[in-house]
Amino acid sequence: MNPKLVFPVLVACLAFGAADLVGGLTDADINDPRVQDALLYFAGNHNRRSNSLFLSQVTKVMKAQQQQVDDGMMYRFTVQMRKTPCRKAGPDQRCPVYQDRKKAPPYQCTFEVLTRVWYHFYELKESTCN
Repeated sequence: MNPKLVFPVLVACLAFGAADLVGGLTDADINDPRVQDALLYFAGNHNRRSNSLFLSQVTKVMKAQQQQVDDGMMYRFTVQMRKTPCRKAGPDQRCPVYQDRKKAPPYQCTFEVLTRVWYHFYELKESTCN
């Protein structure tokens, strides 16, 4: 076999094989505890930063993706949120959402959470709700 042909083929195989390791965006398993932790971190952060007297909760995950980055894992989500009848008392409080859509119309949020699980570190990098 011609050595001049083997090297380019080997490089191409390695490039395509490593495409989804570092830097590639992949769908995240919503049942993975690390994905759930990132969602809970966002919900707590969202509630602390909002001007509302009442808590909101994630009611539906429409899209969940993950990306390995140099300093950890980046999670990207698109979720549906709704208000609850519970007043803000703490970041871990869980309440049922209003069933009446007039009292609590759903709204959509997209956000990114960077995690470094070995340091128990979470950082909200971007968040937009409408």
